[in-house]
Amino acid sequence: MSFYGTSMLFDGVSCEEMGLVMYDFASSRQSATTFTSDLEIAEDRIDGRYRSLFYGGAVNAPLTFTMVLCVSEDRAASNEPLDRWDLQKIASWLTGHREYKWLSIVQEDMEEIRYRCLISDLQAVEVAGNKWGVSFQVTCDSPYAYLRPMVYDYMVASSLTTTLRSESSHNGFYYPKLAITGHTGGDLSIWIENRMETSSFTFQGLPSAMVDLTIDCENGVITSASGLNPYQYLSYDTPFHFPRFARGDNTITMTGSGRYTFTCEWPVNVGG
Repeated sequence: MSFYGTSMLFDGVSCEEMGLVMYDFASSRQSATTFTSDLEIAEDRIDGRYRSLFYGGAVNAPLTFTMVLCVSEDRAASNEPLDRWDLQKIASWLTGHREYKWLSIVQEDMEEIRYRCLISDLQAVEVAGNKWGVSFQVTCDSPYAYLRPMVYDYMVASSLTTTLRSESSHNGFYYPKLAITGHTGGDLSIWIENRMETSSFTFQGLPSAMVDLTIDCENGVITSASGLNPYQYLSYDTPFHFPRFARGDNTITMTGSGRYTFTCEWPVNVGG
């Protein structure tokens, strides 16, 4: 990591609100982390066979790194260390959360990048009996950081074919959030062709009352503003998949009138 004298935001709160900035202090340092995600290999090796029985590989280990926040140089020069009330305020801000929070670094080359993470192992940075800052471990929800949400918006009269380029570092599929609004009823389909597959996502005979759909493609959750059940109109003809994008170019054909809005937070390998 190469942070010095800069700021971070966690859960929408800047470290500057706590009177802290990011830099190395005494023997406390920002930690480096592996730049790319390690592959976990599942295989067996048996006698009489020089090649392994390979079952597959997965990138599952979360991204982790250590960060250090310390008082500003002016406060350090004025000999104003952190007191107990400062520390409890910092601890309440950083720890004890029951869900992942967004962390971002205020640095020119990281403006579009953020981490979804939890913070643990909070420790005071102490010199000569005084507490000048805190160090802690950041544990992300995946091996990746994320680009800020990118929105791809298409107005379709009857049918439209376009190319959407995935900025993801992940070699598997990325599942977007999708909103379809203003559909007038009838059939609706999304065909996606990429370097890995050709797949379809199709509704048949949607009623005109079901004009607004929200689709969480990763979790397979579809909701309708009408309150009606949209799942009964899905067509599971091969090759059915919830919309998903491979890294690189994806050709999308949308058939059925309405507005199609894909929201993507591409996972990227930038380390920590």
